[in-house]
Amino acid sequence: MWKRGQGFDVVFYDGDSSSTRDIPHSLNAVPEMFWIKRRTGGSGDKWAVYHSALGNTKYLRVNTTQYAYTDAIWNNTSPTSTEITLGTDAAINTGSGGTYVAMLFSSVTGISKCGSYTGTANSAQSISLGFQPRFLIIKNATGTANNWTTGWFTYDTTRGWSAPSTTHMFLNDTMANQTSNGDSAPTATGFDISAGSTNYINNNGDTYIYYAHA
Repeated sequence: MWKRGQGFDVVFYDGDSSSTRDIPHSLNAVPEMFWIKRRTGGSGDKWAVYHSALGNTKYLRVNTTQYAYTDAIWNNTSPTSTEITLGTDAAINTGSGGTYVAMLFSSVTGISKCGSYTGTANSAQSISLGFQPRFLIIKNATGTANNWTTGWFTYDTTRGWSAPSTTHMFLNDTMANQTSNGDSAPTATGFDISAGSTNYINNNGDTYIYYAHA
């Protein structure tokens, strides 16, 4: 089902520890975000994340609150419409029995959007997507708090994503639904982010990456 959908592809591969590894994909577009998980052979705690807003010298990890790491994990090479390029990090490419799964995302007009924005703290802001989202993931990519405030905030309309009260969860944590005072809300063309010093998806000057889906 997922592989047949627009803007998403899944690729399985074996590691080989080569310094430059090109992995073909069938996304039919340049991936703007992809996640890689090692399935066997150790280092299984890492979920390495590429996002176009951070470039090919940085990566995030889905299972942590850490800000973006600087490393040659992508061999300092941006993905293309036919392949992604990997370095030799054990989290994404090792020949010692490592098997991997890569999940690739791209923006599709009216359906999905990979993007970024800069926090403005005491000023509310509206993020334009060109559609009304039902699902949203936001991660602070530069904030140094390294705690729940810089986690992978996840919203969806089924569980209760709307103003003035917002329900969210974290991809990186086992906590149940959390409720806050309307830190974000979907709109007909994107999503709003409220102002306030306790809105952790709007810290002043911090860079946020996001993935939204209709």
